[in-house]
Amino acid sequence: MDQTVTKLANDPEIKPLLAVSWMRPEQRDEHRQAIEEVETVLNAPARRKGIVNPGTLRTQAEQRKRNLERQTPPPLTVSQRDKLVRFERAALAAFTEHMPSQEAMRHKPPGAGDHHDAWELENKQTVLWWKRARRCLEPDNRARDFGNIERFRPSMATQSLMTNAQINRPFAFSADAKANYDSIDWGKKETQEEFVTRLANLGIAVTFTKRPLRVHTDGGKVYECTHAACGGRIFSGGFGKTNFTRHMEKHVLVGAGDNA
Repeated sequence: MDQTVTKLANDPEIKPLLAVSWMRPEQRDEHRQAIEEVETVLNAPARRKGIVNPGTLRTQAEQRKRNLERQTPPPLTVSQRDKLVRFERAALAAFTEHMPSQEAMRHKPPGAGDHHDAWELENKQTVLWWKRARRCLEPDNRARDFGNIERFRPSMATQSLMTNAQINRPFAFSADAKANYDSIDWGKKETQEEFVTRLANLGIAVTFTKRPLRVHTDGGKVYECTHAACGGRIFSGGFGKTNFTRHMEKHVLVGAGDNA
């Protein structure tokens, strides 16, 4: 455990505050409402007649009162608030430093499960202290994810690949790649080989399941449909002429020649 976190957690002023699981505002509201309902019934003779064991209800109400009193965050001194703020920041930095990323949790590459178990074992107490410190600092905050550590889970770059994950992630181009996409001739064999080499230099292995990339140029011919309805559709590559002929026969004009 982080030494700074441990030192602050053992400070006499805030140590008792980190030892209690404080109630959220809605939990305190539920307890107050339940106590009021029981007292209303027990103080109304007409309604109390139908209760078999009123003593049990009173005992439950008294227990709720004790829980409410014990688990309601108390007013803080200036010194306590200052130390809790420092502790909350230190604890957050400590448990997010080696926290498994969003992508690792979602796609589960090899080792992700062990990484998460080790992180949880190391940081469980720190996370609990962090939640309690936040609740003391803002006892009336009703935000649903106020104490949710998922808000702070680190994220990898969107273009990172996980080819060995149990759930493969899609590949996304970076902003620079998208901006320069049209200026690159992706059909050239040299471009494809350079792309694969760059990925290899980043530690990303590319495996072709069927056969390596090959460029079919058909002698460099390009077939374009000039029909108005097609908007200049282009056919190229090894099957460019065949696909163009089928297109013309099916959609435009049987027997039309190529426009190479």
